[in-house]
Amino acid sequence: MIDLIILTLATLGFSYMLVNKDGFMDVFYKLRTRRWLKMLTCMVCTSVWVAIVFSIFYLYGYAWLLTPLAVVGAIVIIEEYL
Repeated sequence: MIDLIILTLATLGFSYMLVNKDGFMDVFYKLRTRRWLKMLTCMVCTSVWVAIVFSIFYLYGYAWLLTPLAVVGAIVIIEEYL
């Protein structure tokens, strides 16, 4: 159960960063402006693809990479809804 929460929060956090933030040296902004990556302007579309990639990470034992992103997801929830 805790793994599902971590995956959910990590997906939210990373998707939020991709869609709404510019990132270090504008890396996320540059990705959003690519013609073939226009889906990065939609939070739902981005979350679907990020969730697929993160699920693969989890299945292959790289869940520890998702923990910092889960913290970011929790911060996004706190920032947006509280």
